[in-house]
Amino acid sequence: MPQSPVIPLGGCVFACLLGALSLSGPSVNAAADYEAGFDARAGHLLDFLHSGWGNGQPFPNFSNAHMHYWAGAIATIARTPEGILHPQVNDGDGSSSRPPRYWGILKYDGEPASGTVSDANRGSGSNVSFSWNANIFHFIFPGLAHLMGLHPDIPAWDDPHHRNPALTYRANYLRYVLTRTDNYNAFTGEGTENHVNMSRPSAWVLASEADRLGIGGFPGQPFTAAERAAQMRDWMLGWSQRIYEVGIGEWDSGTYHMVSLKSWLTVYDYAQTEHGWDPAVQAAARAVIDFYAAVLAVKHVNYHIAGAESRSGRNFTRMDNGTAYLAYLWFADTAAAPPGSWRGNQAGEAVYAAVSSYRPPLAIVQLARRAIDDPETYHALKPSYLLQEGGQSVEVVHIGPGYTLGSANMNIGSFHASTWQIFPWKLMVNGANWNSFPNSTVSGNGGFYGAGILNTRDPWMQTVQHKNVLIQMHRVPSDASSIVSAVQSKYNEWKSSWYNDFTARWSSPDWGGFNGDTHLGRRIPLNFQASGGNVNNARTGHIVFPSTGSTQQLEGGVRFVQIGNVYLAVRSIRAAQPGLTSNRITDTAAATGQLFGLVMEVGTAAEHGTFAQFRAAILANTALDLTDRDTHNRVVYTTLAGDTIAATYQTSGTWIEPDYDWNYGVTTPGGEALFHTGTWRQPDWPSGEGHGRQPTWTVNGSPVDPASWPLIDGPRLRLANARLELLGDDDVLYAIDYSGSAPTFFVPVEPTKIEGVAGMLEVRMPTRAGLRYQWETSTDLDQWSPLGDAFVGDGDESTISVPASTEPRFFRARVAP
Repeated sequence: MPQSPVIPLGGCVFACLLGALSLSGPSVNAAADYEAGFDARAGHLLDFLHSGWGNGQPFPNFSNAHMHYWAGAIATIARTPEGILHPQVNDGDGSSSRPPRYWGILKYDGEPASGTVSDANRGSGSNVSFSWNANIFHFIFPGLAHLMGLHPDIPAWDDPHHRNPALTYRANYLRYVLTRTDNYNAFTGEGTENHVNMSRPSAWVLASEADRLGIGGFPGQPFTAAERAAQMRDWMLGWSQRIYEVGIGEWDSGTYHMVSLKSWLTVYDYAQTEHGWDPAVQAAARAVIDFYAAVLAVKHVNYHIAGAESRSGRNFTRMDNGTAYLAYLWFADTAAAPPGSWRGNQAGEAVYAAVSSYRPPLAIVQLARRAIDDPETYHALKPSYLLQEGGQSVEVVHIGPGYTLGSANMNIGSFHASTWQIFPWKLMVNGANWNSFPNSTVSGNGGFYGAGILNTRDPWMQTVQHKNVLIQMHRVPSDASSIVSAVQSKYNEWKSSWYNDFTARWSSPDWGGFNGDTHLGRRIPLNFQASGGNVNNARTGHIVFPSTGSTQQLEGGVRFVQIGNVYLAVRSIRAAQPGLTSNRITDTAAATGQLFGLVMEVGTAAEHGTFAQFRAAILANTALDLTDRDTHNRVVYTTLAGDTIAATYQTSGTWIEPDYDWNYGVTTPGGEALFHTGTWRQPDWPSGEGHGRQPTWTVNGSPVDPASWPLIDGPRLRLANARLELLGDDDVLYAIDYSGSAPTFFVPVEPTKIEGVAGMLEVRMPTRAGLRYQWETSTDLDQWSPLGDAFVGDGDESTISVPASTEPRFFRARVAP
């Protein structure tokens, strides 16, 4: 394991601090201020959920009420524990006699008399009634694990199940988890990356609880609860380390960031309880959550994600998704409630963060709050789904004064319905009208899936971004229709291969959760979306800017847009000047095989003065050279900063599709727990002309080589060789090293003091209140021995006294279990 950083003291004496600290930052006061703000924000969210989602309704009318009701229950525990513990629940069929909120989730009124559960009552519900949901799966696990692991003393857990009094409700739920062996089981069940993140960590908590309580009358098939817990522990340790090697596959998603973290937050807390104690698991969970927090901080703009998103919804409102509420809790610099109305089901997703003991390091919070003096550019590589292949996507994020612009190129063809949710690039303006979120967003795309549909990766669009300049290039091949047909044929092959392997893995699969194309009479998750595409429409590229709160004008062949204090200058690659349809700037190719697109440079009032001054500077000092446009599919743009960007569209290559959960090649009965082993595969996709992948570009004549980039590289965040660092002006503010078998957390401390007093050495180091420390000493920085007993810090200095010696000695204070 790598050594912790050391602080020199008098030449030969050193001290270091390592451990999973909850906060890092310049002072204890800063940590206290942050905690007070977090508590206030969490309080607003908990009050909303506890009040019945703002309308007094204990059972929200959501499509998956089983999942969302638990969020209200968790909030109610946090707010009024003496009320939520009542086990009274109506077992009859009248909603009027059911007590409000409490534990209806444990005892449904419409439970069928037999044990049969049909697809029609898989957990859907309304304000009136619930269906019994023995079909516990991905979205059900996090709430169940949280309540059972962190609130094991709820009286209702030990109530006899009213249909089977021989079992308690606790035992009945655990039986469902431990004995389920189809594809929706918690341990090897398959799903997209967020499904896996919800299932496996929750499964560790639930199996650990079953083992702890000795509930063994229904051994988990084919494993015992203890064996399942051990398997999930291994999975968590391996998955968390893999993230530091390749990143997250369902990356930076407004829709799925919070979903992926729900169970990890529960694991982080459960691993610190007396009955779930496991420092290694707690450290792995900490490393996962820190990673998500850090990448969210880079792209976070007023609670939403700027730049590219792997999967996200098309329409945005002020607080549209669970990740927005997560960012509000973690990063907002206010004690006020979020502006605008609450979106109940999405606010419920963030309850796990609101009640967790996890806090992001203050270095991450400061990064998210954009306390920067100069513009910053970050580069990143993103892996395939399920963490199999690194570097599948190439990302650039630029943070300017008052905006963030980010883009990503992906080695995927985007012919599946899931790619409907990909945002190729977005610009977000700080401080715009946040009650109407689109008024702060600029984005662009091709027209294959429809004019101005921005969160869809057009298969024939490639982008190059250098700092504040984005070059959006398109080239629709002459045989585009044939390419689409050939890919569709591959999808038919893929369906057959997936179906055959899936049925080999699962002797009794649960097909109810699939909502895709039909094969052999079954709905399977392979939705070929491109049949709804339009090759002719793909010959137009779009940049969409806010329809209100902005102004635009055409001058010198450049389309200028002003959004508050942020300015855009847009040129056309094909036409003499960009077209304009409502709030869409366009460029259109007259025929297939032609390069076309748009070049956008972003500026601000802080950098360039007035909008008129920005326009004059653009016209006088920038240029778009199209000399090689038709011969080499290359454009050259000279920026206001004097950089020359030469971007070349790649016409030939081989697309793949996202991995998700529908690859094949594995026939292990009962499923495969480790998705990132490389054993899953796809069909061999067509290659050649029209199957482009990544563009190439140079800056000032020097080629840009993304293959040589670290996983993340920027002024204040870097991840290379499995070490993530939050950087200050001159030093490392916080770091996680996962190059070994377990993560090591580094938190710099103020210089430790050493003084000689009457033949003794006094070694002093500041502590953080509430953390448990152990002083240790060593003569070789390898073998360490404890000095005294462990102690709890109070925010003041801790002092140890040892006899003075002429031999070199080393001291450290370690965060103790």
